[in-house]
Amino acid sequence: MREFKNIPYSLEVEVTHNLREKAPHGSPLMPLAVYIDDFRKYSSPVIQHHWHPEIQLAYILKGSVEYEFYGKKFLLNKDDGLFINSNILHMSITHDPENTQMITILFNPSILSGINQIEIENEYISPVISCKDLKYILFTNKIYWHRQILKKIPALIYSEEQKEFGYKLEQKNIIGEIWLAIIRNSKDIISSNNTSVSIDEDRIKIMLQFINENYTKNITLNEIASSANLSKSECCRCFKRTIKISPFTYLIQKRIFSSVGLLSTTNYPISYISERVGFNEISNFYKTFKSIMNMTPAEFREKEKHIKNK
Repeated sequence: MREFKNIPYSLEVEVTHNLREKAPHGSPLMPLAVYIDDFRKYSSPVIQHHWHPEIQLAYILKGSVEYEFYGKKFLLNKDDGLFINSNILHMSITHDPENTQMITILFNPSILSGINQIEIENEYISPVISCKDLKYILFTNKIYWHRQILKKIPALIYSEEQKEFGYKLEQKNIIGEIWLAIIRNSKDIISSNNTSVSIDEDRIKIMLQFINENYTKNITLNEIASSANLSKSECCRCFKRTIKISPFTYLIQKRIFSSVGLLSTTNYPISYISERVGFNEISNFYKTFKSIMNMTPAEFREKEKHIKNK
């Protein structure tokens, strides 16, 4: 893995009751933060569903990461990049955490306009972050303007690592160049001016929030649906339309991914962990865990111990 001296490692994502990421990024004077995502340091290979008001750029240094946006999945490989717009619900997973590393850059759009730059904000920033048809952009080396952005992201990483005199100004300029490339090449989408948040997006956030708060209990489909004032059938259709899985599948995944953290960071008996994350029978927990993680809970715990003892 590549080593960095001056770039902090990203902490595991923690969310509020409505799935907003808890951690602030940057500061009011410099609303930009750069992190290393080293999946070996996480208790789970999954970064759970969350959203944040900051714009996010990601760049894969090693391995591959699968991102999911409202049910659509995309695999990013080494040297691929990603733009995630403000307030967009997303999650990610790697299937090889020991050999996966990426850089995450988060910035508030205010870094682009500064103070009292109303004209710039109104013309070039607000239309982008309010455009619901521009949720994300995957950057690959197959498209010319993508390649230009993929060259600028490592330059920003280098700036953060070296912190030479004037580096904050340099980073602001790089972000400005990236933003300019995005708006010039996405002007047709932006000019369509679709700023409406779909009813499904609001509903799914409410129901995911309910599951995240109650997954350890024996919750029912009716309770999940009722949290968003829906019938059971409309609840299932909403899940299929947005994140492409059933409410039950999401609930089971949430329980398994939560158990991964407990297996990695505690010495609790597996039977206790099974019960704590909402499984009534340990045999069902073992079967479900293996179907999702491709190993048993005991094998996963042993693997984690081996990694930590290296």
